[in-house]
Amino acid sequence: MNTDKTSTPKSVGRPKTLNCKETIDIAMQEYWLDENNNISLNEICKRAKVSKPGIYREFGNEDGLIEAVLSKYEQDVTSNLLNILTQEEDFKEKIERIASYITSNKEDVHSVKGCLLVKFKNKKMEMGPKAQKQICSMQNNLLQAYEKCIQKAKDKGQFKATISNEAAAEYFDAQINNAALLIIQGHETKKVKDILTLSLSVFV
Repeated sequence: MNTDKTSTPKSVGRPKTLNCKETIDIAMQEYWLDENNNISLNEICKRAKVSKPGIYREFGNEDGLIEAVLSKYEQDVTSNLLNILTQEEDFKEKIERIASYITSNKEDVHSVKGCLLVKFKNKKMEMGPKAQKQICSMQNNLLQAYEKCIQKAKDKGQFKATISNEAAAEYFDAQINNAALLIIQGHETKKVKDILTLSLSVFV
């Protein structure tokens, strides 16, 4: 047995040069900025300055990369909406905050617009199993948060409509998705905000 503590084990395989966090950040921005929703993995690799074999070693394939991107998006972006939904405030004020957050993208043509989750949901059936599973998980988390928010508003007497929490949550989700799509399509954010606020205010 070699007891020499100064010896260093030899590395096995090819050296790992891909910066995982940086690659996910760049990929998330590029997927988000892609207006036609068809950017290739080759283009992602080019813009992130990484090799396709490096992507395969780190994430398995593009499906794994998109799963990681969605997980990052949930942590950095969707979590902000979830936080708004759990705040203790008047339901009408909460609706206004939701509308402001959904439409808060800059008007700069080089900035990301709309919701990346909505973009991916629209092409869900074209994606791999890992990405599909992540999309479903994120969607379920949002629907559950909507239901809890709605029940809390009902308990406070701030939710006037006679509709089940589940149906109201689906309505919330549809209106927010529609607003995000309008933003992606380039509609003026103020108009989209007004539309979303009006559509959600039917419950107040």
